Amino acid sequence: MRPMPPPSVEYALSPLGEELAPVLHAIVRVGIQLREVPLPPHRHERPTRRAQRQTCPP
Repeated sequence: MRPMPPPSVEYALSPLGEELAPVLHAIVRVGIQLREVPLPPHRHERPTRRAQRQTCPP
């Protein structure tokens, strides 16, 4: 058997898909901005089941 290169595939967006490009770019921009926003540590309003198991003796 002779080694063969793997098959190649080319993808392209349809015209309808290309219309979504500005929306996708906007979502990416917002995501990048949100990564830079410091958030306070998340606290649950009531104890989680895991926290309850850790504090209750078996």
